[in-house]
Formats: sequence, structure tokens, C-alpha cells
Amino acid sequence: MEETKQHDIKQLEEYRAHSVDNEIEIVSSSECGCFFCRQRYSAREVLDWANDDRGTSAICPVCGIDAVIGDASGIEISKTLLKEMNLAFYPQNVIKGDPNAAKTYCDRYDSGEITHKETNEKLYVSYLTSLFDAGDKDAAFKLAEFYEKKAEFSPINVDAAIQIYASPLIKDEARSLCRIGMIHMKNAILPEEARAAYECFAKAAALGDLTAVYLMSDCYLQGVYVKRDPSFAYKLLESAFGEIDARFRVDRKDWYDYPDYAYRLGNCYQHGYGVEQDSTEAITYYLLAEVSYAIREVVEGIGQDPLLFADIQSEIKAYAKANSLTRNTPINDSDTFFDSFRNCNNQNDTKTFKFVSFSKESGDLEFIVTYPNPQLILDLGSLYCGFASGPVHWYFREVADFRLSNGRREFNNVIFDEESDTWRFVYVSSDGNEDEIASIRFNSRPSDFKE
Repeated sequence: MEETKQHDIKQLEEYRAHSVDNEIEIVSSSECGCFFCRQRYSAREVLDWANDDRGTSAICPVCGIDAVIGDASGIEISKTLLKEMNLAFYPQNVIKGDPNAAKTYCDRYDSGEITHKETNEKLYVSYLTSLFDAGDKDAAFKLAEFYEKKAEFSPINVDAAIQIYASPLIKDEARSLCRIGMIHMKNAILPEEARAAYECFAKAAALGDLTAVYLMSDCYLQGVYVKRDPSFAYKLLESAFGEIDARFRVDRKDWYDYPDYAYRLGNCYQHGYGVEQDSTEAITYYLLAEVSYAIREVVEGIGQDPLLFADIQSEIKAYAKANSLTRNTPINDSDTFFDSFRNCNNQNDTKTFKFVSFSKESGDLEFIVTYPNPQLILDLGSLYCGFASGPVHWYFREVADFRLSNGRREFNNVIFDEESDTWRFVYVSSDGNEDEIASIRFNSRPSDFKE
């Protein structure tokens, strides 16, 4: 039996400091101990590390918590000491687990800080399960998604996923309804599966969920449980696209469904599903889908749907071949300006207009627009779609007349008058009054700039 040693809290704090930024101590140690799970083991068993602003800290191979100290620190690592430190810093019952510690481990596993291997995966699942049992909704979704599609070292278990999605904790969440519906959708050839999928999407859509709206649109386009109705399928997409578009271009919040909407709208215009066939509109949406898929994967860590993404790129290549176009950097002319602004005037997004030069003889106009948020630039002629930050130079040709007001330089809307071929830059106040800051009138041209 080990001798019981009592330490004051100051000394225990000093010992705990050796669990932080302790890479050198651990690799120099023979034995280590964890004061979270109270286990002792060879220092060679420590294989994972937490890297943060505190430095590089060892992660316990047993419990996954960064509460490891090594004997190279000069501390005698006894069971008595580990128990004493555990009671001081983790007073909860260690068998039930510490919620904050469990969340920390799961977050590190999700971010890849902790090596993905069978033993760590089992620990990840056990922590998620304990959090789920304690009523943590985020853990419930993570656990359900793990069983549905993210398990690496154990079989996918869709039935277990459905049980969690349908649990009292999250069954009424739109996200759960969508996931259950998508699982049923994979077997929609069966009438009962088709009905279950549609009903889930309809319930989630009634809750205002944008994912459910495009999934419900799929049901009407494909005739899943309901009579096939391409027109209604298009209307569902078009009615929700304005909101998801603003989230993507301006708010930068909850826009994850944007590429799914853009792809489906492109498909509608390409094939004439519920709307007049229009190849220009189709390629516009395909370009928006492509860039948003790429951004979503980088920024949000949400991977692309390989089949949809391959289809998007295939359609862009086909359009390029049919129109003898090559992908290039954008040309900031009037066509690009129109393509970029026609769907995103964003009246809450106030921009600044700066005049540079204008020659009435040549019809050349140069000006600069400064954007408070990155502006989505779309140039169909160059098959380009991407964001530009800060000031952007614009170069217009064939300008018949240009007028600049003596007042403000801020605008939040551009009004395109097709009859007079004039573009008006205006500031629209909250009460609806318009203050024109500049106007551009073009020469008559043989082909409409929109084409």
C-alpha cells in the first residue's frame, strides 16, 4: 500500500503546471500519470498532443484528456497523488465523466488534433454518448451523424442514427427531420419510404428550415410520394433562394445550403424544369454553385457532394465548349458589372463610388467602387466567379454620357433602365427616398449587353 501524502493546493497547482506545454518532459520521461483518469503508463504510450496558445501538451492515451505529467518533471507519480489532484481539479465522479473534458476531447477529435484510430474512436463515441445521455443536443447530432456516415473503424449503423435523431431530445428539430428524411429518400422506391421522406421534409420546411425546402423541391421534381410537379419544384427553390443568397453574399451565416440551391436552379434553367429554358441563367447558377462548394469546403469543412460537383464542372465545360469560351481572370467591364450586380444589389450594403476619368470622345469611363464586404464578381465571358475585397476598378466602354452629383458618394442600389440603356447609382434611405449619385448612359449597341 502506498503512503498517503497530503499536499496543499498551491503545490498541486505547481504539479498541474507540468501538464501544460510538456512535450520535452514527456519524451524524456519513463513513466507518466493522468490526474483525470488516475492511470499510470509508459511514456512511450503517449502518441497524441494538443497544440494551442499554451504550447504542446500530452494527451492521455486512456481518457484523451491533457492532464498528463511525466516523471522527468521530478514529481513522484503515485496513485495517491493522482487521486489527490483528481479530487482537486476534477471533483465530479470520473466514471460519469466531466462534461467540459468530454467536450474538449470530442472537439479535438473532430478537428483532427487527436489521431483517428480505433481506440480513440471508441473513446470519442463513449464521450459523445455520455454527453447525449446528459441532454447535450450538439453531442446528440454528432453521435447520430457518426453512426450514419462518419464511423471509420466500426460499421456504419443507420438504425442507431435514426434512433438518436428520433430521440425525445432532438426529434422535433428540423435538422433531425431532414436527416431522417434523407435516409428514407435513399430507399424512396418503396412507397412507405417515399412517404416517410416527404413527410419529414414537409415538417422541417414548415419550421422554416431551408435545407428542407430544397429537399422538398426534389420530391416534387422527381415525384417522390407526390405527383411530379416541376413548376412547383422551381417555385420552392426560387422562393427561398433570396434568403440563402443574402446569407452567402452578405451575412456569411448559415449559408451551407447555398451550393445545393444554386445547382438545382441551374439544373432547372438548363432543362426547362418549371421555368423557361435559359443556358445563360443555367451557367450563372452553376458558377455560383461551384465557387460556393469550394468555399464551403475550405471555410466550413463541409465536403462537396462528389456527384453533384462533378456534374457542375461537366456542365461548365460543356457550356465553354459550345460558346468557345476559356476560363480566365475577370474583365471588369460593364458586362461583368451587370452580371455581378443584377441579383445582388443588397440595399443594406452601402458602397462608395469614386470617379476616376471619363472621355466623351472615346466613351471610356473609369471609376472605383469600395465594398464594405467582399463583393461577388461574376464574369460569364471569362467563366469566372469569385469574391473581391476592398476597392475594385471598373472600366466601361461605349459610354455616351456620364453624370456625377455634387452630393454624397455612397450608394446601395443600382437601377438598370433598359429602355434608355442607363444605369443609375442611387442611395435609398430607410423611408424609400432615392438620392442619385451618378448615372451612366451607354451608346446604342448591336447586341444587348445582357447577352
